[in-house]
Amino acid sequence: MKDYIFYPFSLSKQMNRFGKWSKKHLGNTVGKAMPICLADLLIFFVVGIWHGAAWKYIAYGMYNGIIIAVSSLLEPLYAKGFEKTKIHKESKAWTVVQIIRTFILVNIGWYFDMAVSFSAALVMMKETFTKMSMSQFTGTAFLELGMGRRDFLIVLAGCIIIFIVSLLKERGVAVREAIAAKPLIVRWAVWYAFIVIIFIFAYTGDGSAFIYANF
Repeated sequence: MKDYIFYPFSLSKQMNRFGKWSKKHLGNTVGKAMPICLADLLIFFVVGIWHGAAWKYIAYGMYNGIIIAVSSLLEPLYAKGFEKTKIHKESKAWTVVQIIRTFILVNIGWYFDMAVSFSAALVMMKETFTKMSMSQFTGTAFLELGMGRRDFLIVLAGCIIIFIVSLLKERGVAVREAIAAKPLIVRWAVWYAFIVIIFIFAYTGDGSAFIYANF
């Protein structure tokens, strides 16, 4: 995407002229960011169309593009905020805030991707707040998802593995490289263990087609 869309667009003569105009009228910092922001929006617009020729996919792509573009524009403001509040970017507390923030933003985007249509996504968003009930968080509500005990165990095991790998990465551990550095017997044991787990827990029912099968 960068080589075929981002760089050709952001480095074009038109964007170069637009960047100069932005620096003159909007300031040096915002002016520098504007061509990059527009290029990001274009990329995610294309990503949305790639997912499907429907408004919900375009909205999904533009939603992510707008988040990245706005973040780029607000970078100077973020810097001033950190300076005034004395918040350390590398602190554990701020890392937790970033994780929660990213989790919320990503899940909002999934409304557009998983809904039947764009209008349905908006309705789902609205009803998330207007029809929220604490009963939805009880054990009985989860039993109505169409999943059996085995399915829940698979989901739980997957979440645990993803969490452990993510935690190791947060601590600077390259998981693949760490496994590759182990003795041959250990490496084989780990990889074969994962292969066996996949065969044991592989779902053999009718299920649904792979989400990217038509792309």
